[in-house]
Amino acid sequence: MNKNIYKAIVRSLTPWVISGVVYVITHLGYHVSLSTAAAIATVLGTVVTIGAHALEVKWPWFGVFLGWIGAPAYQPTVTKKQLQAEIANLTAQLEAGSNTSTSTAT
Repeated sequence: MNKNIYKAIVRSLTPWVISGVVYVITHLGYHVSLSTAAAIATVLGTVVTIGAHALEVKWPWFGVFLGWIGAPAYQPTVTKKQLQAEIANLTAQLEAGSNTSTSTAT
């Protein structure tokens, strides 16, 4: 399996594991009610997920809070040459269609 797949999985799950640990600590360590601990875990998981991704753009080391520094990079399935050939083909079809006149003069 590609390293990027592992990286994506780790970066998706780590904030929620962190919030799960906080959930256990708040519920057991501070004797907070289950609903309060769940709310804290939910908010923390969301904030860490969104915040770390946003801050990682400016400060790459923030990726640590996602479990792995650097977003996964995937190989494109379509090359630039294929896209340029498709554009040329569509442009040619468009020009061929505009060259045929459909005047209905009587």
